Amino acid sequence: MDDGIEPTSGRVLVVDDSEFTGELLACTLGDHGWDVAVATTGEAALVLAEELRPDVVVCDFHMPGMDGLEVARRLAKLDATLPIVMLTAADEADLGADRGRVFDIIQKSADPGPLLDTVGRAAAHARLARERLLS
Repeated sequence: MDDGIEPTSGRVLVVDDSEFTGELLACTLGDHGWDVAVATTGEAALVLAEELRPDVVVCDFHMPGMDGLEVARRLAKLDATLPIVMLTAADEADLGADRGRVFDIIQKSADPGPLLDTVGRAAAHARLARERLLS
């Protein structure tokens, strides 16, 4: 049922190669009711996503090894309804053809508002997509 209210709780997987940034994001989201797991590599994110079945993934765009777009591609194979919120330190206007795999792109910021709003919208979007699949 779409009640127009964006979720403020659920499971979020944060993927960032910086342990500090990952923990900071986890604390920010956790303080607002989200259950958060953190992965510092794309490979670890894939394992955690399989185990935890998160509602939303918040992923750093630039990471060594498997970058954020590759994480998004692989997670889409696991769950096509899983929204990926891509974080970047710079404005990434052109993600190419892979933009369709990404729910939204936000800049890293000291202001938690955009992150919290986007994660809430992403979780609501995923909930609706999953409900449609079941009906």
